[in-house]
Amino acid sequence: MYSGKYLQTHFDEATRAIYTLTLELDIIKKQYNLTDDDFVRFHVDERNYLASLKQPAIRDQLLIRYVQILDDLEAYRYAF
Repeated sequence: MYSGKYLQTHFDEATRAIYTLTLELDIIKKQYNLTDDDFVRFHVDERNYLASLKQPAIRDQLLIRYVQILDDLEAYRYAF
């Protein structure tokens, strides 16, 4: 019986939170002239930005590749 009350209490809390947050989001969307598509775009932009932080800067990538090529060249010279 206790788990039923627990589930009902948390279901009611979640329902109230969804209702309240939906109203707040509607206000923000009107205030800033946003649509649901804007939030999808914001999410994509954020993911792309965070993914770009996982890689070294382009200049650093080029320097790393340059050193790798020099190492390969040295290995080929040694082999011949």
